[in-house]
Amino acid sequence: MKATELKSEGLKKEFKIVIPAKDFEQKVDDKLNEVSKNVKLPGFRPGKAPKAMLKQKYKASVMGEVVDEAVRSATEELIKDKKLRPAMMPDVKITAFGEGKDLEFEVSLEELPELIKSLLEDKEWAEKIAKKGKKRAQEELSWQVLTKDMVRYLEN
Repeated sequence: MKATELKSEGLKKEFKIVIPAKDFEQKVDDKLNEVSKNVKLPGFRPGKAPKAMLKQKYKASVMGEVVDEAVRSATEELIKDKKLRPAMMPDVKITAFGEGKDLEFEVSLEELPELIKSLLEDKEWAEKIAKKGKKRAQEELSWQVLTKDMVRYLEN
């Protein structure tokens, strides 16, 4: 997997991730081998069907599963490696995909602001959340953010 940063504007970030065709085909073959153990084809004992027949019949569905799994795992790895804290689920767009071609996709996400990160990591504040309940904690968080923004504005 190779990840490159396309755009970084404030809290919004975009990355392009490329998974080499060789790695992707290996994952497809591994998944086909896994599926072959349980498949029953007419004229063959369970798990004994030829690999060529399995590819012909199941490759499209297996490729779909592998693409989904590869995109999810690569996105999770990107978030861990870059130490990102996304505010919500990243937006993923597949830009290139085909037999024998690299799997390329773009991931765009918005990070949590530093203020909210620090509040979420604050153990004392986390205990307050547990005691007060979700709604009250959200009200307090929005008030704290607003208050700190006002203080910054007045200081400047």
